[in-house]
Amino acid sequence: MNFLFPALRRFVNDRRGSIIVPAVLMLPVVILGAGATIDLARLQNLRSNAQSAADSAALATVREAALAGMTNQKLTDTAKNFARSLLGEAGATAEVSTSSDPKDNTVTVNVNVKGQPGLGRALGMADPEVAVTATAKLVGGMKICLLALETSLKKTLEASQGAKITGAECSFLSLIHISEP
Repeated sequence: MNFLFPALRRFVNDRRGSIIVPAVLMLPVVILGAGATIDLARLQNLRSNAQSAADSAALATVREAALAGMTNQKLTDTAKNFARSLLGEAGATAEVSTSSDPKDNTVTVNVNVKGQPGLGRALGMADPEVAVTATAKLVGGMKICLLALETSLKKTLEASQGAKITGAECSFLSLIHISEP
């Protein structure tokens, strides 16, 4: 028994490898912290991309709303297609809805996107979801009744000197290509 006490005393007084115990205890905290940081960065990136897609979809949709004969269904389809194309993989599951106010000439686009599961799922949390909204307003308010964009053909829209094109509550847009006679 006398030989046990000196060995036990040496063991208690030995400080070699003493960093191992706190390091092993801190390892789960460090892993959880890194996982949470990565998940939050991915969520913020998703929110930024969703907001950009909603903004762009709202602008594209309000431009489409300027065309005569646009229905709410066509506006919704335009917004959905535009937002989903910009969101890439996340766009496949994105929920896109629109509302328009013809009196105020505004279009509002709402985008809801589910995030990629990460560490939260391993901890039993629900997959993250991002919801963003963008509203665009058409300034000028007149519907486009004639739009001429073809520049490769001559005389897509031809008007002789002094000719006028008129329309009730309409605007006319054209890419101008002036050629000398």
